Amino acid sequence: MPITLSARSVRRAALAGAAATLSIVLAGCGAGFNAQTAQPYQPAEGTNASSGGIVIRNVLVLADEHGKGELHGVVVNNGTATDTLVSITQAPPAPPVADAPAVEANPVTFGKFSPLALQVGAALRLPQTGGIEP
Repeated sequence: MPITLSARSVRRAALAGAAATLSIVLAGCGAGFNAQTAQPYQPAEGTNASSGGIVIRNVLVLADEHGKGELHGVVVNNGTATDTLVSITQAPPAPPVADAPAVEANPVTFGKFSPLALQVGAALRLPQTGGIEP
């Protein structure tokens, strides 16, 4: 026995579908111009820093469950002369809030590191062959 729908039930279903669609569309407009997705942010996992003409981009340590890891990132020489990367040190962290007590620094020592030439205008990707391990 085939199922038949009356014109009235078809109209009701269409009206319900249109109302549901319209409510979803209008709810999206409620975010306004200050929506969190409209705010600028750094979409990278690493951190950025600069010192003179040397800029460091997206630097992070990828570590395994035993704490052994490698330093990854990019170092760019925007200066006017060739430079050499001779060491990598960790700066002490800043307190998360102005009135918070100072955070105790746990220095990180990087092994398997040898000086690397930084040509003017060139980018140096880390790790180089063999890795830079903390």
